[in-house]
Amino acid sequence: MLTTTPAELGWDVASAWNTKLLQSYVAKQFGVSISREALRKLLHRKGLSWTRPTYTLAKGNLDEQKQFEKQMDLIKKT
Repeated sequence: MLTTTPAELGWDVASAWNTKLLQSYVAKQFGVSISREALRKLLHRKGLSWTRPTYTLAKGNLDEQKQFEKQMDLIKKT
């Protein structure tokens, strides 16, 4: 579960786990009922932290991006 997304396990279309999804997953897989806050604290004690998924443009053109940044700088100056 630590190396997969909820979508890969058939749990949701989400690309990242949250406490609500983890709570449901733990209940179904292990038969354990745990509050979202207790789950969050447990993960924190285990050294795990939450990060928001970031979007990266896989096919981005660096030259076009730099040109766009220059255009934005010109717009900001005027």
